[in-house]
Parts: sequence; C-alpha cells; structure tokens
Amino acid sequence: MLRDKGTMKGKLVSDISNLGEILKEIEDYKIVNSVETVSRKQTMNYGLGRQKQIALIDYGAKDNIVNCLLKRGVSVVVYPARTDASIILATRPDGILLSNGPRKSRRL
Repeated sequence: MLRDKGTMKGKLVSDISNLGEILKEIEDYKIVNSVETVSRKQTMNYGLGRQKQIALIDYGAKDNIVNCLLKRGVSVVVYPARTDASIILATRPDGILLSNGPRKSRRL
C-alpha cells in the first residue's frame, strides 16, 4: 500500500467519541520534507582505515545499520540524502547502501 499511495497519515487515539474531529485533524495534517527532516546534514565517517568501505545514503537510517556494518569490519561513510551521486562515486566505495526511510527518532 505504501508503494501505491505513499506515506499515509494516522493517529492513535483512545477515545473515538469525537471521530469527525479526529478524521478532520488527520486529513488536515501535512507531511512536508520528511526525508530532509531525518537525514544528516553533513557527511559522517565511522571506522576509518578499514580495508573495505561502504557508502550509506541516509534517508532516515537507523543507528543499528551503521553498528552492524562496523561489526562486519567495514568502514562506513554516511551521506546526507541529497548528496550528489558523483561525490559518492568519486570516493570509490566497495558498496553503496540506501537506508530505510523517515522515522521519528534520530542520530548516532
């Protein structure tokens, strides 16, 4: 459904006695710049000096993605979502990983 309709809105409530009001609030809510909100603002390096390097493009990456890659002995360079591909490719990474999408909590 997400692929067909994109990011969907919702709200958790414990009382639906004012359902019309709740539905209006959900309808009026706007999701704006969700990727930019959760993506890093600058490039970050982890595990420098290791033999293999992975470029991770941050669309809302969970901290554990970097941690799991580091445990596997690779260095990780995390790029902001809007980084131009030529910048990433110029570093000649051994692999490129596109992260999962936006989420509420943040940061390494």
